[in-house]
Amino acid sequence: MELVRLMKKTFIIAITVLLLASCAKDAVENTLQKETVSFSCSVEQVEDLTSRTALENRSVIWNVGDEISVLTSTSNDRFTVKSVDESNKSKAVFSGMLTKGQSRYYAFYPFSLTTRVEEDHLLFELPKVQTYAKNTFAPEMFPMVAQFSYAGDPLTFKNILGVLKLNLTGDGTHVSRIVLQDRYGEALCGNASLMINDKMCTEDQTLVISNASNTLVMDCTSEDVTLSSTATPFYFVVPAGSLGRGLDVYVYSGDNLVSYLTTDNDNMVFRSKSISMPSRVGGAPQAEYDLSYGGKVTANSYIAPIASKYRFKATKGNSNQSVTASSVGIIWATENTTEAPSSLDAIVKDVAMDNGYITFATTGKYGNALLAAYSGPGCTGDILWSWHIWCPERYIESHLYPVESEVIMMDRNMGALGYRKEDGALAAGLLYQWGRKDPFHGAATIEAPSQKTTAPKQAVAVYATGVSYAAVDNAVAQNGTMDYAIKHPTTFIICAKEFNDNDWLIGHDASLWIKNKTMYDPCPAGYRIPDEAYNWAWYASGAQFDAEHRGYMFYGTEWTVESGYVYRAAGTWCGGYDAMYELWACSETAINAFYQGLHADKNSITGSKSTGKKANAYGVRCCVDRPYK
Repeated sequence: MELVRLMKKTFIIAITVLLLASCAKDAVENTLQKETVSFSCSVEQVEDLTSRTALENRSVIWNVGDEISVLTSTSNDRFTVKSVDESNKSKAVFSGMLTKGQSRYYAFYPFSLTTRVEEDHLLFELPKVQTYAKNTFAPEMFPMVAQFSYAGDPLTFKNILGVLKLNLTGDGTHVSRIVLQDRYGEALCGNASLMINDKMCTEDQTLVISNASNTLVMDCTSEDVTLSSTATPFYFVVPAGSLGRGLDVYVYSGDNLVSYLTTDNDNMVFRSKSISMPSRVGGAPQAEYDLSYGGKVTANSYIAPIASKYRFKATKGNSNQSVTASSVGIIWATENTTEAPSSLDAIVKDVAMDNGYITFATTGKYGNALLAAYSGPGCTGDILWSWHIWCPERYIESHLYPVESEVIMMDRNMGALGYRKEDGALAAGLLYQWGRKDPFHGAATIEAPSQKTTAPKQAVAVYATGVSYAAVDNAVAQNGTMDYAIKHPTTFIICAKEFNDNDWLIGHDASLWIKNKTMYDPCPAGYRIPDEAYNWAWYASGAQFDAEHRGYMFYGTEWTVESGYVYRAAGTWCGGYDAMYELWACSETAINAFYQGLHADKNSITGSKSTGKKANAYGVRCCVDRPYK
């Protein structure tokens, strides 16, 4: 009998638990109950800053079948346009199943399962690839948001981004894609976070983009886009505040880069406004490119991305100090391989002086070259200054890493010709002694684990007559000076162990590389040597080691390969099974300088945030040069 009572008691408890669970389930279902809802909406129009009219002859309009997300912190409901006001297509009626029980909803266009609301932020993706659409921006590329309560009030969608209208002319050139870049690394795409407050969708809105890039690609393959004497407009949807310090445009026909357009004009984009650039010829390279933009932006390194003619102001890099030379020539050229180029002018040719400018042409081959200005005629006398010309594969992107670190870095090391793991040693780049502006050659091969006894090889260059790589000891005082380094850009300045605190420069100089870009910073215009805080963000992110390709993947997208180094005490190239990947920072300790290092050891990696000897030659990965925060 006692057993029966116990069984009954257990049964009653079980039934009670089931009933309670059922009630809880009903409560949840009631809370999340869905209801078919229709509501009307309108769209904020884009103001054209040029003509003060609507965008071309095409307003921001709805089409039957357009979809939006209706969001809360716990739901993402799909709604579809069922009808459009034919007299005003900016007005439409949406219908869908709405999750009930919320006091506030956010309607977002375009619909995406990944769009969501977290606390006081709306999270969505700004895609890198936009699709060409004739006389407008591409469908589903122009994000809009509206707020509403369940009362069913009419919605007014507000625009989050702005529009850049690029006008291109040509002579029958078929366009396959166009690449747009913000020259100073401002984010154009990535994971967006819009703060939800009373400033949302105003000029003061807070839009933060992480895991971002300064590059957009417009895919034109879905239509036959052929340039003619009548300008063809291309509409890029871009975040407000971008393109304020200039932009670069790359025009492709098939897989061939046919035109490179650049401007340092203020093309600042504003929310819900369209800015139109003057018509530019996009079907052929310009006759000549001024890489220094009339002398306003100078550097020690210039990127020449297309076979064409170029010029830059003959100044000491990153300054307005003119270099008055009697002649100019090529010092060396390399294709970053184990074989020297076929000739000294295989990459850069026709170097000359022209009224305070240095002019040259590129052949279209990938590689690096060093140009020098001489005090005497015919490339004789002292070298007064030298400049690195970088001809890489593909355009160079800048990527914004986690927002809290504010790191905006190049997608490759200085002098690297490739940027993917499949590129092998072409992704290694050049090497620099700390504080010097001129590079030395890096790795030309990488080493697989099965080749432990085979050391990677250093890249080979062809040198001008009378010029060669050399190494001198700074124990001879005249060698350990900046004046000597400038006059001898191909000479490695040795510092014997423990002498002069392992610095190539006698007496030290902490101001050679600093946060404010200096005359000796080797990075191209718009970039600088990263400081300690920037560099540490790379290791803080973690790095995945790829044993087969002997390199490291950061943030899941950024690749770099073991680059080796030049040893301070001998001036000899060092590579091998445990070869290092090390990048200089501009921060230093008066004696040593910081670097970010990752060392391979039997297919694993160890990271170091250390100080290195300034006489060693390590790699450089530049960050965007903008006001330091």
